[in-house]
Amino acid sequence: MRRAGIVYLILLAVGTAGALLVAPHLEDPASVLAALLPTWAGAYLAWSAYRADRVEAAVALSPAEAADSLADAVRRQWEAEAAIRRLADPYPLPVAWQGTDRALAEASDPQRLAGRDDEIADVFTRRVTARRLLVLGEPGSGKTLLLVRLVLALIERRQADEPVPVLFSLASWDPTALDLRTWMERRLVQDHPELGTPASNVYGGRVTLAGLLLERRLVLPVLDGFDELPAAMGALALHRINEAQPLRAAYACT
Repeated sequence: MRRAGIVYLILLAVGTAGALLVAPHLEDPASVLAALLPTWAGAYLAWSAYRADRVEAAVALSPAEAADSLADAVRRQWEAEAAIRRLADPYPLPVAWQGTDRALAEASDPQRLAGRDDEIADVFTRRVTARRLLVLGEPGSGKTLLLVRLVLALIERRQADEPVPVLFSLASWDPTALDLRTWMERRLVQDHPELGTPASNVYGGRVTLAGLLLERRLVLPVLDGFDELPAAMGALALHRINEAQPLRAAYACT
């Protein structure tokens, strides 16, 4: 439906632009403008009906159904992105890693965390007891590619009522203005407009579906691009992330 709407808007814009270009060369250009008014009125009515249908459909969703719908959208998004980036053409790009021996907050056996390619899902779900994963690496070392594979693998394994892994790019986050949860809710609504509709009164009145999914822990944040934040914001951003606990999340940082 979204694709059809985009095509309709493009055709409408092209047709309107063509009419406006032709109008000055006609004997009665005002008639052309008058003829365009009903066209735009019809377009507005069609858009209003479309939005009403989306709102009605979204409000009718339960949290579990909204999570399932989000999982389908995220899977399609990153499968398409992987195809555009040719991440598996002619073969999947290899990515290997090893456990760090740095003194981190939660000590783990470095050898147990080592792996390559799709093993990242096993590392996160089976080898990290706290279900919190920190990915370190230089720019261009493959952190984002690794997280895309993690998201796709977790969605493939996802069972009903389990959280949906969603990749968030921290480059657009201003931790001085928004806490992490509020920012993630806005990103979800921006990327998936249907989640911006109010949830049913049964679930808390004016709470959006995106907010409801976060509240019910049905979103597993996969945070990418910590190193893209301004250096002066690093400490505050880390504090904001810790404030959002308990939060099962994967992080990509340098």
